Amino acid sequence: MKTVVYSYRDFDEKKWFDHYSKELGMELVICRDAPSFENAHLAEGCACMDILTSKMTRELIAKFHEMGVRYIATRTIMLIHRRRKSLGYRWQMRLTVRTVLLTIR
Repeated sequence: MKTVVYSYRDFDEKKWFDHYSKELGMELVICRDAPSFENAHLAEGCACMDILTSKMTRELIAKFHEMGVRYIATRTIMLIHRRRKSLGYRWQMRLTVRTVLLTIR
C-alpha cells in the first residue's frame, strides 16, 4: 500500500518506518511538514496517510478524500505524569504510543 507520512521525524522515526515499510511491502512518500493544502499533492495515489496529531479540518480531509486517501493513521504519543511519595514527590513519566486508524468514507 502506498502511504504518505506527514510530520516525519528523521531523528526518532526513520529507522522504524524503514524497517516496517520493508517488512510490510509498503511504499512511503515522506513529508517533514504537517498536512496542509500546500503539500496535499504528495498524497496523490496514496490509499493511506500517516500523521502526528495535526489539525485536520473538514475541508482538508475532503481534499485528501478527493485524491484517493481512504485511511488516516495517527501517531500519538501520550505522556502520563504521576506524583509518587516513594520518589520523594518527583514526577514519574510513562510514555504510551498509540496509533489510531480512521476510515474516510
